[in-house]
Amino acid sequence: MPLFAYVALAENGATVSGEGVADSEHALREELGGRGLLVQQVKARRAAGLGTKRVRPEEFALFNQEFMALVRAGLTVPDALGLAAQRGDSPRLARVLARVHADVKEGVSLSEACARHPEAFDRLYLAALRTGEKTGDFAAVLARYQGYLRHSVALRKKVGQALAYPVFLLVALAVILALLFAFVMPRFVAMYADVGAALPLPTRLLLGVVEHLHIAAPALVGAVRASSPA
Repeated sequence: MPLFAYVALAENGATVSGEGVADSEHALREELGGRGLLVQQVKARRAAGLGTKRVRPEEFALFNQEFMALVRAGLTVPDALGLAAQRGDSPRLARVLARVHADVKEGVSLSEACARHPEAFDRLYLAALRTGEKTGDFAAVLARYQGYLRHSVALRKKVGQALAYPVFLLVALAVILALLFAFVMPRFVAMYADVGAALPLPTRLLLGVVEHLHIAAPALVGAVRASSPA
């Protein structure tokens, strides 16, 4: 969804500026008007989340654990969010949380404020927040999500460890083949040329493939990408 920057007047006459996500400028003006703001100016910024790197699950798990503990301790959601947003270990997540905190202080619901940043909050987390808003028990739903997130992070690590050895073998094989074609094959070609003998057919075919590899490789990569699911 598009991201807009706006300037508006509050009911007490104070100037309010900020950013909001909406389907259109008109939709944002209606939303701000419903919150009692008199919109003065709206400018399109960029698509929310477009070109933004996603927050790593490990970083988000640490934030959610701290946020859940603060809510359980009896702090209000804005206060807990403000404290949990101070993350020197993850500047990207800290910037997102600061904007969420600012939106919540302006009266936006937590789930709606988080929905404006899909690079940090997935749909399951947003559903958990909406459930917490309806039941009033954020700690319980955050705890359930934390269990899911912990399992997801552990699974990612196991998959990464399982793929490490095959990747190492593929890299080693590529290095061996590169050395073979760069140093060994030319000597065989020179040796056969010295004795005036024709190269065996499999060797000629292999050399032909290597010679035209710079042409075939892009086509193979394109075919793999086209056949892979979106």
